[in-house]
Amino acid sequence: MAEKPQAVRVLYCGVCGLPAEYCEFGPDFEKCKPWLRCHAPDLYPDLLNEENRADADEATQKLQAVAISGSGDGRGDASAAASGSASAPKQEEVKRLPGGKIKKKEKQEVVIEKIVRNKRKCVTVVKGLDLFGIKLSDASKKLGKKFATGASVVKGPTEKEQIDVQGDIAYDIVEFITDTWPDVPATAIFFVEDGRKLTCVILAKQLACWNELLDICLITCSNSMDLSSFFDTFKQAIMAGMAPEGSQFDARQYDAKMNELLSQDVQDFFTSYDEVYDSFDAMGLQENLLRGIYAYGFEKPSAIQQRGIVPFCKGLDVIQQAQSGTGKTATFCAGILQQLDYGLVQCQALVLAPTRELAQQIEKVMRALGDYLGVKVHACVGGTSVREDQRILSSGVHVVVGTPGRVFDMLRRQSLRPDNIKMFVLDEADEMLSRGFKDQIYDIFQLLPSKVQVGLFSATMPPEALEITRKFMNKPVRILVKRDELTLEGIKQFHVNVEKEEWKLETLCDLYETLAITQSVIFVNTRRKVDWLTDKMRSRDHTVSATHGDMDQNTRDIIMREFRSGSSRVLITTDLLARGIDVQQVSLVINYDLPTQPENYLHRIGRSGRFGRKGVAINFVTRDDERMLFDIQRFYNVVIEELPSNVADLI
Repeated sequence: MAEKPQAVRVLYCGVCGLPAEYCEFGPDFEKCKPWLRCHAPDLYPDLLNEENRADADEATQKLQAVAISGSGDGRGDASAAASGSASAPKQEEVKRLPGGKIKKKEKQEVVIEKIVRNKRKCVTVVKGLDLFGIKLSDASKKLGKKFATGASVVKGPTEKEQIDVQGDIAYDIVEFITDTWPDVPATAIFFVEDGRKLTCVILAKQLACWNELLDICLITCSNSMDLSSFFDTFKQAIMAGMAPEGSQFDARQYDAKMNELLSQDVQDFFTSYDEVYDSFDAMGLQENLLRGIYAYGFEKPSAIQQRGIVPFCKGLDVIQQAQSGTGKTATFCAGILQQLDYGLVQCQALVLAPTRELAQQIEKVMRALGDYLGVKVHACVGGTSVREDQRILSSGVHVVVGTPGRVFDMLRRQSLRPDNIKMFVLDEADEMLSRGFKDQIYDIFQLLPSKVQVGLFSATMPPEALEITRKFMNKPVRILVKRDELTLEGIKQFHVNVEKEEWKLETLCDLYETLAITQSVIFVNTRRKVDWLTDKMRSRDHTVSATHGDMDQNTRDIIMREFRSGSSRVLITTDLLARGIDVQQVSLVINYDLPTQPENYLHRIGRSGRFGRKGVAINFVTRDDERMLFDIQRFYNVVIEELPSNVADLI
């Protein structure tokens, strides 16, 4: 039998939660000394030394944990004295009764800290939720006690504190979670081996960056439940409208919040702007800006451009809510370029984006649309030289695009002067807020002139984004492009019935000659599958490139540069590219795996047919995918037909 992969795949150390590159964690878990020194001094006193004893004492006092071992190896005897720490608090006595039950003198919550090594050398850490400032539910405490005593794992949902996953599927679940939500803290996912069972415990209440799943559903997977059934349960819950407030899955939440605002004696909080412009010529834009727009390949404005460019050009604060791929970037780029004073080579517009790739893409669009205006644009993003940023900013630019961290750093260093900034744009605001940039965004707002024009662009509008609108925007124009207005025109959509997962590879190879006619993007759902599919295609002498979030930034930049230049024609990737990354020559997208969320379907196929250009999307559909295909068609009110034999003629 083939060896199963490790539970937590090099993204994070399974013990200390650090990225693997910063951790000494190896096959022998005792190498992970930073975590053990700080968090488990009573378990491993020999790892302490004078240099880190103070940190260990502080951590012990903060945790106030009772370490309990059910393995019988003696390592887990709780004793503050074992740490050699004079300042560690005295731990409450724990008595073990016959049968392994725990009795405490008082009804105080039991906090469990246990390290278990399973057959695959995966370190397991089980902790009480109150270590993170969250109270344990009764169900969670019962589950924790069962872990501690070596009893059977509780089956069934445990209220709304956590999700329990049993069996080998646990490995796939963790990879799915870390691929889909890279910011999930490692401390929120634990593996527990109880006898011959492997259970993955997902502490839902700790996942602040994973709000999409909180309160949606609670799942217990047995060995008989396969991965597709797990995903189907998520999808059914999502489509049933059980998403939490502010989730991207529930568009009704936005309207409810808006109505609440309007009912609080702030009827004049929003202004209306109902004019629709059917052509760029009718918008009153500068001639050289129009030249740049048409040279970039635009022929007619998209739905959001018809409504959004002119109010932004008039200096109004604007909230524009629409999905990626609908032309939001060009909307605010045109609005900024129309208002710049090109005789003043100082930063007059600041644009924030959640990722380095998106910021660099905005820079390219801004430079292309302003090609005939002589605009100077610079992207300030992490992973690049601070000194080079300072040099370029000191030489003078009209527009700065960047990620919140680097932009705030440049402002703090006074390399970026805010005095002349009159336009401030937040692109993909929901994504920035979900990544924890709220404080940095607020800090940047405080440094800008009080009368700065604000544009907020977002596919969804969580409560945090509404809070920004109330604090920093002046009677913003609200422009909402509804789901049925999302432009899928120009993109021909087809599906291929492949029946089984194993047949997808042969189908893709059959299509390869068609793929190489133009540039194509192939989407899969996990990073591991990117590597697997790339190896399989290359072993059959098919030329492909690949990119995903595990690659270092320089490698990703090189691959994307080659793809944009056309030297690479077929790119295999995950949803890393599904938001806002535009490669003009892409005219074919293949969903090797259907997206797990209907919203991501538009993000993906929008890589082809960008801004009205023609494109083709082909979806591989197994029997397990039929429900998702139906959901996508219902979500976008489209019919996705079966792929005809003359697909090459359609591209």
